[in-house]
Amino acid sequence: MSIPYAIYRNNLTEDVHDFMARFKPRGTINQEALMDRMATMGSTVGRADMLAVLETYRAAVQAYVLEGYNVNTPLCNFSASIRGHFSGSDDRFDASRHHLGAVARPGRAWKPCLKSARMEKVGVRIPSPVLMQYLDVNSGARNTVLTPGGIGELRGRRLKCHREDPAEGVFFIDTGRSETRVTTLATNHPGLLIFQVPALASGTYRLAVRSCFGAGSIREGALSQSLTVHE
Repeated sequence: MSIPYAIYRNNLTEDVHDFMARFKPRGTINQEALMDRMATMGSTVGRADMLAVLETYRAAVQAYVLEGYNVNTPLCNFSASIRGHFSGSDDRFDASRHHLGAVARPGRAWKPCLKSARMEKVGVRIPSPVLMQYLDVNSGARNTVLTPGGIGELRGRRLKCHREDPAEGVFFIDTGRSETRVTTLATNHPGLLIFQVPALASGTYRLAVRSCFGAGSIREGALSQSLTVHE
């Protein structure tokens, strides 16, 4: 498998031809998944023993760091860090003014490993509203029915919009592409919109949310299911 990356405009410079690459992770691996992978790599150690070794390794590393040592391993180098302002050489560490943290840096095993890495260029994911579920409160139906004049509840991500901007908001779009914007929006949160459904005629509608994502860029997200106003 390869390492995915995407190309973005570098907004830290004024050069319109200045772009940069960003690592685009496929997901996040936890300790359980790590043990599963270890088992597929020919390990003769059972999961219980793996867990015991990993927990003992963690405890040993933390103990040495708390005792004031740097801990260097092939995979990662660990050490302590101290942040905060000290008034002079006679000042001492005070937990109310200073912060003790931990630092982890790549170990020596990464240099030869990365030389063999394969790279994969992927598309840029443009943030936009994500509509996950519509509840018609009056009927209790989900992702199917619309009740004109009733209450609609929409859940998802990045749903919040500016009520004052007519280009943003919640829209019902019929099969002829005629749009009706919601005017009564009671709850306007990133994960939840609660509103009064407009006086729609019978028919099938697409539910869409439009919101601004910086520099006047209006983006739209739509519910995958069509909604119906019955006669």
